[in-house]
Amino acid sequence: MPNPEAHPLIALCYASGTDARRFPELMQAIHDITQQAPERAVELLGPLEPHLQQAAAISTRMPSAWTDALAESLQGIFGFSKTELQIIAALLQGDSLAEFAAQRHRSLHTVRTQLKSALARTPCRTQAELMLLVRGLALVAAQEGAAAETAGDVVTTELADGRRLCHIEYGAPDGQPVLLLHTALLGPELPSSVAAAARQSGLRILALARPGYAGSSPPPPDDTDLNVVSGRIGEWLMRHDLPPLPVLGNVVGAIYAHALAQACPQRVKRVVVCAGPVPLTRAHDETLPMSRRVWLQLVRRQPGLLLPFARLGVGYVHTGHARRFLQTAYRAHPTDVAVLDDKTLVEELCPAVASAAAAGAERFVEAVRLQCRDWGTLRQHSVPVTAVHGTADEIVDIGAVRAFYATEAVTPVAEAGQLLLYAKPQAVFAEVARTP
Repeated sequence: MPNPEAHPLIALCYASGTDARRFPELMQAIHDITQQAPERAVELLGPLEPHLQQAAAISTRMPSAWTDALAESLQGIFGFSKTELQIIAALLQGDSLAEFAAQRHRSLHTVRTQLKSALARTPCRTQAELMLLVRGLALVAAQEGAAAETAGDVVTTELADGRRLCHIEYGAPDGQPVLLLHTALLGPELPSSVAAAARQSGLRILALARPGYAGSSPPPPDDTDLNVVSGRIGEWLMRHDLPPLPVLGNVVGAIYAHALAQACPQRVKRVVVCAGPVPLTRAHDETLPMSRRVWLQLVRRQPGLLLPFARLGVGYVHTGHARRFLQTAYRAHPTDVAVLDDKTLVEELCPAVASAAAAGAERFVEAVRLQCRDWGTLRQHSVPVTAVHGTADEIVDIGAVRAFYATEAVTPVAEAGQLLLYAKPQAVFAEVARTP
């Protein structure tokens, strides 16, 4: 029997499952516990696991966002009439046939006949099957829409085993090539301000979508090992006939950059770490901010919490709340919150948020588990490393970064946090451009 103090949290789990708009309340409640009662956080949050799993399962059956892109896709594939699309949109967003009929001043019999006409255009036999089909197409439309809003074209490369890796190019077309490995919360899509800074720095940014992101083939369950991923990226570099080049790893992308340098040192000229993590050992736990220490304990002791929680977050983004999700994710970090006050930047980051959500909760969980382990042996390579880090980063303190990269250059950037690349791209690219 869960502690009665956990009952409001359990209720919020189910509320988030049935109404994605409640997800920020759940995130805030969990954050409050990690801040106000850190010594009891595992006791209070641990029992949430089965309820989060049920809520995540419910959320997959909840209404999705209706968009013009989805309507165009459905009309193009099945030839639905305008009225049929209106009925499907209403069902997708949670209305019943009776409610739709009342809103449109039509008889329920007429609306049912029109739904049967829509079903006849598809391989579906029931309304439930039709909604499953439409929700699947909604995810595809969201991912394609995110790619269409980027500043560059998506380039697809087929590898020897038939799998795909995709990338988007930004900056100066004839500039120095730089491989960018993205973070977990944001896909490879970059806002125009970052693309402009790359162009001004004379850099040609090759923003590679890691497996599962933005058109790149998802890895099979047994194929997420860093060495395997690094081998695929190495093959991608070879197929594009790229010379040894600097690799810019953004946040968790820094770990992949180190793994690539270890696996393919002949292809990496320099590793530039941007707002990157440091390996987490038991000895480091006490140096972490309290909220991050609690999350680390939960990942270690209650790993089953993470995936259903991430699925609820993905559902929140899929229902049209990419902007709010981004603001909620960084709500406890004033420096990053200030960056997100720039409405234009936030709008241009939304496709990257949607892209990461479309990759699925599993990809996010992989990244979190990777950051929560001692990955320090990946640093054992001969490629030069420079770390660029914000002095106001409250998630990874710059002191910990200096300690880990004790023999390497660490470039501090004032008044910057985890969103360093998006807030001050000139400072990051200036360091990358110093690569000889």
